[in-house]
Amino acid sequence: LLLTKLDQICTESSQACTVLTGLPIDAQVMIEITEASTEWRDGAAALFDAVKTLLLSPEDVTEAAMKDVESLADDTLRSVVQLSSALRSAKVVAEEGKKAHSLSPEAEDAWTGVAAVVRKVRIIDGDEEDVNYILRANTVEKKLAEAIDSESKLEVAKNKVTRLEKSLVSR
Repeated sequence: LLLTKLDQICTESSQACTVLTGLPIDAQVMIEITEASTEWRDGAAALFDAVKTLLLSPEDVTEAAMKDVESLADDTLRSVVQLSSALRSAKVVAEEGKKAHSLSPEAEDAWTGVAAVVRKVRIIDGDEEDVNYILRANTVEKKLAEAIDSESKLEVAKNKVTRLEKSLVSR
């Protein structure tokens, strides 16, 4: 029974996170879902701690402890369903092809996520192109990191070129 509830929580949470990819930059929508998302986060944290305690000390597992965990699972499931309902009522629709919000830890590239959010904010004011500097900065940062990583290779290559030049001169 507990495992089924935990599976339902995971499924609902995954679906809610997918819908969050389409979260608009709108204060009213944010106000509508903040309470539900806070309740979900707090409930999930309490449930995680309770399950962790059960797993770390199996000798202390009692029927009362299991009922407490089931109660927390019920509360968490209820809160994630409320979040999903709040997202539907706010008419938030998932972005096609995205599985995580741009600023989520699951996002592939943090800079791309920041740029996407900035682009959404800037498009409200009518100038989406201001985000280009963030993308250029990200590109420059990656190239600098690659250059630093390959500095030792550059030194080896310079030494080889110097030796080749010397051997050509001596011939």
